[in-house]
Amino acid sequence: MVLFARTTRSTRLTRAGKLFSDHVPRVFAALQQARDSVKAAANGFHGQLRIALSDGIRPSRLPALLALCRQEEPEVEIRLTEVPLAQQIKGLHDDLYDVGFVRADDAGDSIVALPVWNDPLMVAVPARHPCWHKSVDMEPLVAERVASCDLMMALVSAGFALGLTGAAHIVASREQGVVARPLAGCSPVLTSYLLRLDGEPSETQARFIKRVQAIDSPEAEEPPPEDDPDSREEPEP
Repeated sequence: MVLFARTTRSTRLTRAGKLFSDHVPRVFAALQQARDSVKAAANGFHGQLRIALSDGIRPSRLPALLALCRQEEPEVEIRLTEVPLAQQIKGLHDDLYDVGFVRADDAGDSIVALPVWNDPLMVAVPARHPCWHKSVDMEPLVAERVASCDLMMALVSAGFALGLTGAAHIVASREQGVVARPLAGCSPVLTSYLLRLDGEPSETQARFIKRVQAIDSPEAEEPPPEDDPDSREEPEP
């Protein structure tokens, strides 16, 4: 089988070489997971659960979830990996991950999407912005998408923008001077989904899913109480 076509001036992949190269990352990932499994067994673990995170899923509930897993099944090693959504779906099909967390419920054929967590959509506001008031007659001049929630929160903290995101993102943000404010009327929610392959889950997966459904984040679900705008210093124009 010829994988490379070589001339005196260049070297390129043949069609067979291109097909082979598409599988190389998966092969190396499987090898790495095999090494990790051996190390886990050597460290006393009797199994492992491989979890993928995508779509900017914030770890606001993960500490409580992981603590519960360690308390109830300390012999099962938990491995977390942040990957793009497409890579997570492919990894589920290729048996690189056992379950995953995403924002989208349409993961394609042979994958089950279970709604597990809801976060109210809120406005991320700089602490001294006029939108601190209960109502503000303002229209946004520009609406843009950013590459990550961290970038959006940095822009909000600097006073360049307002942001729309889940309450958990704002609560978990490391940026100073950013507060969460609810939208007027009935606020929509952002739903997090647990993905797994269709079919009967393993006993370890089934127990993990029960823990996920039992975990909630009251501090993220409930918006912070609104301050009295009359007690705050008015921002200078």
